[in-house]
Amino acid sequence: MKNLLVKSFLKILSLFKYGGFPIYYLPDAGMGSHKKYLKFLLKNLDVNNPVLVEAGSGDNSTGLFIKELRNKNYTLYSFENYKSWHLKMSKKYKNLNTKFIYIEGKSYLDIKKHLDRDNIKKIDLTFIDSSPWESRTEVKNLLKGISNIVCIHDIDYFPHKKLWAKEISEIQYKPKNSYFYGKLREENLGSRNYDSVFKYWVEIFPIQPGYYTGPPTLIASDLQDVRELFKKEKPEGIYFFST
Repeated sequence: MKNLLVKSFLKILSLFKYGGFPIYYLPDAGMGSHKKYLKFLLKNLDVNNPVLVEAGSGDNSTGLFIKELRNKNYTLYSFENYKSWHLKMSKKYKNLNTKFIYIEGKSYLDIKKHLDRDNIKKIDLTFIDSSPWESRTEVKNLLKGISNIVCIHDIDYFPHKKLWAKEISEIQYKPKNSYFYGKLREENLGSRNYDSVFKYWVEIFPIQPGYYTGPPTLIASDLQDVRELFKKEKPEGIYFFST
């Protein structure tokens, strides 16, 4: 009943082009638009003692890893380069299976040093949502060769800025106004190709966005055909697959 009332209220505001404060389908403005897809990956992670890496700690990833893997003997390396946020997350989610590691400075190149120190040769899942943007490229380049699955949030940024991968056509969808975004439609989302970066990939947009680009999440691999994961049941979203 509560959800119905909220949706009705938002619908009325959208009709009147309400502009008093930002209102989104996703209350965190899209920072957690990856969450249902990351959760899906974790639920389908068929490994007894998984090794996971996240670049950029956060409630929508760190907390999710710990909750979904609570019955597995996992090892999570959680890297963060903002000291106050690192301290907050490490205190909030402290547990024996997670190593919270502070990275000093903007670059994430040091993560390889930490993983090598523990003799990590294979990673079951790498999640990348770090800041600044260049750090996501660094982590991708460092770990994709040893990661079964790589999951990158806000993926459209990189082809759009011509940093890597290819934007074939731009995202055309624009919000009704600066504060209220309607549901995304596939025909408005343009086209991107990640073949030059990954052998297999799946790009996913949330139908109910937190920003007019989604933002989308990329699930990719050079080692595993990640497309197979989504052949049966899959979370609601708009999907684009490598060919």
